[in-house]
Amino acid sequence: MGNDSARNRAGNLAETIAAGKIAAVNDGSSAELVRHVAMSTGLPERVAARVVADVVGYFDETAEEFVRRRHGELQARQVRNAEIWRLLTGELAQRPVAAPRFTERQLRRIVYG
Repeated sequence: MGNDSARNRAGNLAETIAAGKIAAVNDGSSAELVRHVAMSTGLPERVAARVVADVVGYFDETAEEFVRRRHGELQARQVRNAEIWRLLTGELAQRPVAAPRFTERQLRRIVYG
């Protein structure tokens, strides 16, 4: 886990754009998206670019990566596995691009192999 935050996965804006991640989100007009975020929030464009890259990086996770990351986060907070599986099922259904419905057994296999 350590340094696997969304910001670190997203990298800087130039790398994110070069990788096509923002283009996929906004049909190639990432600069327009950054300007929109800057104008609508009052953030400087440089900060808005980091926000856009962070959000894109967060949603760039596969369902399996999300399950592993969230399982680790919840375990670190002393949440028991029975509750973790219930929470993960709900969280996966709420993501902008919903993941397939995983059974508890499938979730365990993602985490433990």
